[in-house]
Amino acid sequence: MAQVWSAFEIRTDPKVASNLRGLNSIQLHFENGRWWIDSCTCEMETNNNA
Repeated sequence: MAQVWSAFEIRTDPKVASNLRGLNSIQLHFENGRWWIDSCTCEMETNNNA
């Protein structure tokens, strides 16, 4: 099993700084020679959750 964290940002214009950011939390397990995703959740950054 593995836990993976991935930070991301969303941009609608590559010339403008992003104000939408967050974290992905992904749980995986290894079976039959490959990794399988068990669950994936996304948490957007807010003023209360920087």
